[in-house]
Amino acid sequence: MLRIKIYFSILFFSLFPLISHSQINYKLTVKFNIEEGMLYGKAVISSDREVSVSIDTGDLDIEKSNVKYLSYTKISPDRPIEIQYSARFKGFDQYNMVSKHGIYLTGIWYPKIDKLGIYSFEAEIPEKFIPIGEAEEIIEVKNNDKKTVKMIFPYPLEHLHFIATDKFRIGKKKVRDDLTIYTYFFEMDHHMSEIFLKEAERYILEYEKKIGKFPYKRFSIVENIIPTGYSMPTFTLIGMQILKYPFVLKSSLGHEILHQWFGCSVYVDDQKGNWAEGLTTYLSDHWYSENRKLYRKKLISKYMAYVNESNEFPLKDFRYKKDDITEAIGYGKTAMVFHMLKNTVGEDLFFKSLADFYSSNKFKIASWEDIKNSFEKNSGYDLGLFFHQWVEKKGIPELIIKDISVKIDDGRFKLTGEIEQKGNFIFTVPFLIKTYTGTVEKTLEIQGKTTKFSYILDDEPLSVVIDSNYDTFRKLTPDEVIPVIYYLLGDPNPVIFVDPKTSEKYDPFLSYYSDKRTYSPEQFSYKLIQNRNVLIFDGTNPVVKKIFGKNLSVKEGLSVQSIKNPFSEDKFIFLIHGSDKEVVKQNYGRIRHYGGYSYIKIGKDYRAEKKVIDTQDGIYYEIRTPAEVLSSEGIIDLKSMIDQISDKKVVFVGEKHTSFSHHAVQYSIIKALYEKDKNLVIGMEMFQRPFQKYLDKYINGEMDEKDFLKKTEYFKRWKYDYNLYKPILRFAKKHKIKVLALNMEAEIIDKVSDGGIDSLSAEEKKKLPDGMDFSNEKYRKYLKMIFEIHRERNKDKKFINFYQSQLIWDETMAETAANYLKNNPDKKMVILAGNGHLRYGYGIPDRLYRRLELPYVIVLNDEDLDKNIADYVVYTQFLAGVKAKKIGVYIDETESGLKVEDVVKDSPAEKGGIKKGDIIVEFNGRPIKSLEDLRIELVYPDKENEIVVLRNGKRVKLKIIFEEEVNHHQ
Repeated sequence: MLRIKIYFSILFFSLFPLISHSQINYKLTVKFNIEEGMLYGKAVISSDREVSVSIDTGDLDIEKSNVKYLSYTKISPDRPIEIQYSARFKGFDQYNMVSKHGIYLTGIWYPKIDKLGIYSFEAEIPEKFIPIGEAEEIIEVKNNDKKTVKMIFPYPLEHLHFIATDKFRIGKKKVRDDLTIYTYFFEMDHHMSEIFLKEAERYILEYEKKIGKFPYKRFSIVENIIPTGYSMPTFTLIGMQILKYPFVLKSSLGHEILHQWFGCSVYVDDQKGNWAEGLTTYLSDHWYSENRKLYRKKLISKYMAYVNESNEFPLKDFRYKKDDITEAIGYGKTAMVFHMLKNTVGEDLFFKSLADFYSSNKFKIASWEDIKNSFEKNSGYDLGLFFHQWVEKKGIPELIIKDISVKIDDGRFKLTGEIEQKGNFIFTVPFLIKTYTGTVEKTLEIQGKTTKFSYILDDEPLSVVIDSNYDTFRKLTPDEVIPVIYYLLGDPNPVIFVDPKTSEKYDPFLSYYSDKRTYSPEQFSYKLIQNRNVLIFDGTNPVVKKIFGKNLSVKEGLSVQSIKNPFSEDKFIFLIHGSDKEVVKQNYGRIRHYGGYSYIKIGKDYRAEKKVIDTQDGIYYEIRTPAEVLSSEGIIDLKSMIDQISDKKVVFVGEKHTSFSHHAVQYSIIKALYEKDKNLVIGMEMFQRPFQKYLDKYINGEMDEKDFLKKTEYFKRWKYDYNLYKPILRFAKKHKIKVLALNMEAEIIDKVSDGGIDSLSAEEKKKLPDGMDFSNEKYRKYLKMIFEIHRERNKDKKFINFYQSQLIWDETMAETAANYLKNNPDKKMVILAGNGHLRYGYGIPDRLYRRLELPYVIVLNDEDLDKNIADYVVYTQFLAGVKAKKIGVYIDETESGLKVEDVVKDSPAEKGGIKKGDIIVEFNGRPIKSLEDLRIELVYPDKENEIVVLRNGKRVKLKIIFEEEVNHHQ
């Protein structure tokens, strides 16, 4: 089988770095006998000072030399080396050829030295041959049917290359006075010259902006008879077989042009690692790709497919591409390292540093150390660790998210967790936290085997994603891995199934796998394919149906499908199908060029259809299942619901008072609606109307939170843990959002509950709502049911009194909201109340609408389904929250203070030394005169707290310690 390999690479053959500053002058003169395929040459190598050199003569015939040992010798000013030699290059060779079709010399065709030199090259060639090589100027002098060619190149050079043929037609484009671009194309491809010249100019001008002026006065794009992609100083050599393909113009041409800066004017110190291939890959193939993120993901995929612990090596040991393994490391990993370097210093400093590296090392041999020096000089960063771990060390880190939890803490969401690293690298990764209302972007430094993180967030976190843009060179998780053909090509031992009925047409493939065991469909077992890559030949193979339950669809031509192996986390099934023997024979060799695709189909017209299967981007961890909303349209998400309700004048959002998840939903709705329209007001059942002025003072920043709780008598009148409502109230305070106290004072509600409306005084009756509707029989029956459920608690109460108190409650909240909206018609209102006040609209909603006909919507949390119960029902996942602390005592409020009646066993109080009969008088320096005072202080405790008690008339100071609450993700 003939395998055509396409190499987009620089010819780097130097064996040792430049170790002196001597100037070596190399004069080379050659002649050709075209008919015999012979080359005759004379080399004179001199130096301005004594220097040791190694000369590689390969298969050259050395006819005369003034030194005995060329493999290692010395040159001195008074003793140049002179060599006469000849060579026969009559046959076709990838590197050297001399024939009537042309001269192609890219291998060892002259005595090569291991140092940079200033070359003076002269050749005698047939008159009609058009020459090209390293030159800023080409001088031709005709002599009968021959001509002498002089290549003028005044800069230090690694090696010479020379091409000449009568098949070229030259295209030309002047960029400016000191730069001209040429094409040397064969007649059949000359029509492409114009577009190549135009694109070459574009690439050059773009790179000049980033790196510096193009290093030479001319640049030539030269067509070659073999499928190459080489770049040499002043020209690139591209094979005729690939010149027409779109990828050449799209990226490969840019790759070779960029080499003029990196590799062809700043030379590579191969012995310390070839950095140029990865750099040009990054700034050309990657930079001009349609999807840079996917390109980087594919680079990592290729590395994972081919590289393992037994064959990997550090970047400092990469010399040149020998196979897919070296390409995955030297091109792919290196490109990723430059991407990480760009992100470390920033894009502006990245290109400034590259420009400095270029200008400082032009026409010199440079190493990774020189790159490091330029970047440190320009960025001011110490990059020693970066280059040590990514260039000098081998390996690739792997990250696993573990032990994530979230809880509401001090009015905000506390997200904690840890990341495990397999490897020993120090680096940063982008860390995205998705919430109901958007995405929070963080950067996390990974160090050691375990990295812990803790973030305080304003919004409820739903999930986290690490490195979703593939900015870090790391292993992909099983959910990220793309099923691409690389994993087949890189697997030395896949499980292969061949059906004897169709095996003949796959002979070209089977010859490649001739040393591997193959299995017939009858030998199939599920155990055999567990945790293995599987290769199945032909879509009709019975094995396909045993795995997928049906035959997979196939098309005319030769195709390869990659599908995740359902019996493995990170292995794949590959199905190769050919419609006939001929199409397989013609195209099987092309498959390896499409390793980065999940599906490839090559038709009989040689056109390729290809695609990549989408997989998860980034290391994903779902913290909480997003709330699902049941609506008239079916199940929707919270964001869609918010979009639908944003035009409503009044939005009622229900709750179970003790549920952190319900209050988190309320918070998300309020925040999202406020971002859409700043004219928002929050109405709250939790606060009573006489205390409105204290709410206003708190929201306006005129009162701190403790005084606000004291003045509104929060713990006397509402009693539920304040931490449940803290995020909403702090958000309102931050944005100066009006919070409306909706409720009737508790004294009136309690009095009516005991004795009915008629038990109120005349003054108390004046506080009742203006007009109350008792006629809703359905609501009456619903409240009767609630009353009966709690009959044991209400055995001394009458339902009619309970009914009146409930309606006063509802009517008061409706009236308060209606009056405010009537006086502030530009405002919208979100009303927070228990689900019971909102179900079916019976409680507050219908009564507000009776007063003010405004469009409203009802949203309930975790409510049983029933017809017309609400417009939307939100179903949430449990959410933990940090609650106000309890010290573990039973208290009796006496005239002398808070008397301890009993102490709970193993409680903070018992551990701190509180005893029965103690009078609590102080907590963390604040006087305690009532249970309300103590409850307020326990909303804001420290880990270690000082409590003062009176014991037998004496003040005793004690320590109360609260342990950290453990809250794993649920």
